[in-house]
Amino acid sequence: MGPEKGQSNEESVASSIRSESLNKDRNVKEDPVLVCFDVDGTILDKNGNFIDREGLKNLIDNLLEHGHKVAITTLSTIYDELLLKQIGLTEDQIKGIPIMAYSDPKTTGGGNKKRHIQEAMQSTNVKDVKRIILVDDDGNQIIRAKFIGATGVQAGYEGFSWSKVQKAVDKLNQK
Repeated sequence: MGPEKGQSNEESVASSIRSESLNKDRNVKEDPVLVCFDVDGTILDKNGNFIDREGLKNLIDNLLEHGHKVAITTLSTIYDELLLKQIGLTEDQIKGIPIMAYSDPKTTGGGNKKRHIQEAMQSTNVKDVKRIILVDDDGNQIIRAKFIGATGVQAGYEGFSWSKVQKAVDKLNQK
């Protein structure tokens, strides 16, 4: 299907995306929130121990139960589904959680997570970057996420609680 008369290709694509975001009653369907979790310094401390594993498991259970999406977005290459099993997630939950675990060796510090977020959006079929939350201990990653239109939740500091992530999800759902 090409652009309608007087419409550019870009306008046609935007119109198509808007149409896809309507439900059968022609009301706007809200994309679920996609929460992208960093690992080192966010899920695991500097010694490789979980930071409040039970709290994280409860948060992920709640997010998935309410139709939201979860992804792992890390610049480290050592994490896979074993991490999700260690959190205590079920096989069904794990199947729906994409893991973007790679870095760019040409970039100091491994790069930023823009590509990780884009791939997580594709994998989970979340189309609106404004429905994305990046949870990360690296303030630069939080700034970069905000720059592309996502929400950033700083983690990895003393006093951090997974409830801050739930509050960010609740805030997005109020808009």
